[in-house]
Amino acid sequence: MKTNIENFRNLHDGARITILGSSPTIKLYEGEEDVAIAVNGASICDVVKEFGADYFVCGDKNSPSRKWFEESRKTCKSRLVASFIAPYDYEVILNSLERDIFRDILVENGNHQNHYGGDIRFTPDFQEIASPHGVFIYADLWEQEISSDQRRFCRGGTISGVAAQIALVMGAKEIHLYGCSFGRPNGSNVHYAYNNGIETGGIQHFHPIRMDYILSRLVEEGVRIVSHGFTKLRVPEKINGLTSPQ
Repeated sequence: MKTNIENFRNLHDGARITILGSSPTIKLYEGEEDVAIAVNGASICDVVKEFGADYFVCGDKNSPSRKWFEESRKTCKSRLVASFIAPYDYEVILNSLERDIFRDILVENGNHQNHYGGDIRFTPDFQEIASPHGVFIYADLWEQEISSDQRRFCRGGTISGVAAQIALVMGAKEIHLYGCSFGRPNGSNVHYAYNNGIETGGIQHFHPIRMDYILSRLVEEGVRIVSHGFTKLRVPEKINGLTSPQ
C-alpha cells in the first residue's frame, strides 16, 4: 500500500501536541499547546469549534456514518484516517472512481463487515492521497513496536491511543490529553461532551489498560504525558485530576 505517513514524520519536532477526546474534560482545553489533534466526536465539541484543530483522526469502520465525520471538516484542517475509511472520504482520496472501487471491495470483505472495528489488514494501493491529509495503517499491539520510527499504529487504546502514536511520529516532546477520561467520575453518567444522540460508543474495560501501555512506551521514548481533568489512566501526569467540569 502507498501510505503517506512519512509526510508527517517529525513535522512538529519538539512540539507540545494536544490530543482532544470527547469526554467532558475536553472543556478544560484553552488552545494553549502548539498542535491539536481532535479524534472522532471531539471535532464537534464547543472548544474545538472555538479554537479549531490542526488534525482530525478517526479509525472505526462506522466513522463515515457518524454526524461528526462531515462536521469535522469545518473545525479541523487536515484529516488522518484509517485505510478502510479513506474510500469514504472525498478530501483524502480525490478520485471518485477509485473510492467507488474500494468501497465495493469493503462491502464484499467479510472480515471487514464482521469485525466490530474494521479490517486492519485492508491495505489498498491508493493512486494518490491528497495533501495535507493522510492515511494510516493499523497493527495489533504484538505486531508493531511503538517508537518514533513506527509506520503502523497499534489499536486497542481507542482512537486516542492511535492519535498519541501519531503525535510521537510527528515529533512531540509533550502530549497533553483533554477529554480522555477513559471512564466516568463517581456519580456521573455523562460520557460525552457533545450530544451523541443515538450514536453509541463508550469505554471497554481493556481500553485504559492498553492506553496506559501505549503511553508508557511513549514515556520511554522521552515524551512527557500530561492529562487534564479526571482520568482513569495511570501513566500520565495529572492536572486538575480530581474534578471534572460541569
